[in-house]
Order: sequence, then structure tokens, then C-alpha cells
Amino acid sequence: YFLTVHDIVRFARSRGILCQGRGSAANSTICFCLGITEVDPTKHDLLFERFISAERREPPDIDVDFAYNQRDEVIERVKRKYHGRVARISNHVTHKTNSALRQAIRETGFNRFLPKYFDPQSILGSKINEVARRTKELEGTFKNYSLHCGGIVIFPDQVPEELKLNDFQIKLNKDQIEEQGLFKIDLLCNRGMAQFNELSSKSLD
Repeated sequence: YFLTVHDIVRFARSRGILCQGRGSAANSTICFCLGITEVDPTKHDLLFERFISAERREPPDIDVDFAYNQRDEVIERVKRKYHGRVARISNHVTHKTNSALRQAIRETGFNRFLPKYFDPQSILGSKINEVARRTKELEGTFKNYSLHCGGIVIFPDQVPEELKLNDFQIKLNKDQIEEQGLFKIDLLCNRGMAQFNELSSKSLD
């Protein structure tokens, strides 16, 4: 896992792409020695337990920021190197009160446009109590998949067909990744790094 992240970071830097490991990974001496992070955790007396601890239920993960206008090149390289074995993970979007209400209204057969603000009573009339009950039932239930901001997972073998949403996204969210004992790597966008790149020729460290 460490060497995989190191390989991604090394590729990015070889291409002049600004990147930096951060978060609890910055408390790891291994990340520092590999050059994934730039801050010496021993020198600054950082708590290693933020990165890995017997009290944590989930395995540690490493977040890496990339200049937002350069990250796509890194992701494309990861796709090529781990072809057929790597995928982006999903967020599971659930119904909040407003979306649950709109869905409940649609289920009554109402298919006209609903403005941002509307009076349910004027639309539903006698069905208002039925829709109110259905709204409560829908709240917190699964609505749809969305793309996680940067989480990828590399499988030991091919990405299982039953998990695929498309060629480069799977149904699992971050919690399900952890439950299955898989490791997530977060390849994240950072606008500040891109601005730094435009303003200065100095190295990030």
C-alpha cells in the first residue's frame, strides 16, 4: 500500500505535478521516509496514533492532494498501470426531507415541474397525509450513486463485474471498502496548489 502511493507520488513529481500527502498520514515516519509527506513527524513530535491505532476499526488510508488542474493526468496513469484492477468508489446519496417529499409526490402520479419552493397542500389536496407518511418512510433511504471526490481502490485481481457502475466506478462506498478489507487511496484536488504553481517556481517544500 505504501509503495503503491509512493509510486503515484513519484510519477506526479516526475511530471512536474504538485502533490503532497496530508492528514493523519503526515504522522507516519514511513510516509516521510518515502517522500509521500514532507514533514518529519519525529522532529515535530506528531502522534503516530492518529494514523494507525489498535482503537481504530478501519485500516489507515493516505490522502494525497494534487493541483486540481493536473490530477486527471495522474488518474489516467493509474488507470493504465492497473488496467482492469482499479476503480473510483461511490458515495451513496440518501433521501433528505426535501428530496423524500418530492419523490413521495411523484409516486402519487404528479409529473409536472416542481419549483424550488412550493406549497404541498395546494398540489396534493386530500393526498397530503398519504404523502407525509411516505416522506417519512423515504427519509434516509438510498437515492442514487455519486462519484467520490477522489477515492480509488486497486483490487488484487480484476474489478468484480457485479460491483461495476461503469468502466471506472464501482458501487461500493468508503465504509463498504473498509468492511471488505480493501485499501482506499484518496487522490484529491487542491486549487491552492494550482495557484501556487502559477505564482512561483519554488518547490512546494
